Amino acid sequence: MSNQKSGYLTENFKYFHIKDRTAKQFPYHFHDFNKVILFISGDVTYYVDGRPYILKPGDILLVRHHCLHKPVISPSAVYERIVIWTRPGFLESPLSYPENLGSCFGIAMSAGKCLLRPELKLLNELKNDLTLLEASLTEEGYGEGILTASYFLQFFVHLNRAYIKLDSSRHGTDYPGDKLIDSVLLYISNHITENITNDGIAEEFFLSKYYLMHRFKEVTGYTLHSYIVNKRLALASESIKKGTPAMKAAEECGFGDYSSFLRAFRKVYNASPGSLNKKAPVPDRRLSL
Repeated sequence: MSNQKSGYLTENFKYFHIKDRTAKQFPYHFHDFNKVILFISGDVTYYVDGRPYILKPGDILLVRHHCLHKPVISPSAVYERIVIWTRPGFLESPLSYPENLGSCFGIAMSAGKCLLRPELKLLNELKNDLTLLEASLTEEGYGEGILTASYFLQFFVHLNRAYIKLDSSRHGTDYPGDKLIDSVLLYISNHITENITNDGIAEEFFLSKYYLMHRFKEVTGYTLHSYIVNKRLALASESIKKGTPAMKAAEECGFGDYSSFLRAFRKVYNASPGSLNKKAPVPDRRLSL
């Protein structure tokens, strides 16, 4: 089991079991892979797409690829968690089976409820899956890769069943929601490729621009402008990786001109958009686990 920290994933998945005490501050960032966090202990609030989730032991947090997120970690307590990174394509059709094991991420993001707080029986079942998976990663022998993959898939089958069947009231129980900002986040998501501005959003919600900007930063920890730019960057980078020329991707994702896209891209990636089409992936220098 590796604790290597890098901002990209070339395998089908990676597994981390981490226990530390850190005072490091993480900015918002996004990945090309999906992430699952099983929270074991600590004092952590996790922001996912602008929504804060106050974590409790046993909570499971789902972070979909290209979703903006950051943890706010108090160094007063030991932060222990299990983290899984997984390639979206692998979950969508694992071993050629028809089931899409990435559905749980889609459900979480569409509902704006990324936090799952399982009942004890289900939590123990999921923990058992992870215990078997972690043990298999350190074993050597016949069929070790098949055994590891089977435990990984077993965990995601149970996770998807939980997300599909559990009553919606049990999702995101400790999400201190703000109805206004939730509405703004949804509006941004639905209009991200259009010419949206701070003034336009304020007008849409019949608010003072300065009140909106202050409230948005207070709730999400993000300036309104920066949030929109980073959402567009995430969308554009995904489009470029699928073969869309960078200039066209920038235009389709809401950037008014290519030069502003280039400046924003280089600031985040410290590389050019062309690097997304090369074999060596671009590291995410703002990684957090």
